[in-house]
Amino acid sequence: MSSSVYALPLRLERRFSPTLAWTVGGVHLLAVAVLPPLAWPWWAKLILAIAVLMQGLFIWRRHVTPSAPDAIQGLLWKSDGDWELSYVNGKVCTARLRRASYVHPALVILRFVADAGGRYAVLLPADGVDAELHRRLRVALRLQAEVV
Repeated sequence: MSSSVYALPLRLERRFSPTLAWTVGGVHLLAVAVLPPLAWPWWAKLILAIAVLMQGLFIWRRHVTPSAPDAIQGLLWKSDGDWELSYVNGKVCTARLRRASYVHPALVILRFVADAGGRYAVLLPADGVDAELHRRLRVALRLQAEVV
């Protein structure tokens, strides 16, 4: 294979991931399911259940079905190494990839520091982006890690 196949720029558009949806939903429902047997007052269990469900809703909107205006919808890895993050509301910001990112065939977690300030994480499960682009991203990230 030619290395030009992995050349930048690389554009990724996020889409709905059934695997991520089942995982997020299952983890949050299991967290609520362990509350009833606890020897805590009912009001403490209720507060904790509401907190878990609200956090689940936040994660769902931001990562599973990016419908929040500040959710990241598209990513562009430019040839100079910078990234452009495109939001649902049309805003675009430039960011740098942090070394704390995670690369696995089933899931890539990209962690960014925006030039304007702020830190972001983008979950890219294998079924959440085009399969070929997911593979190209993993290879390019591994090649970049070898250079650094």
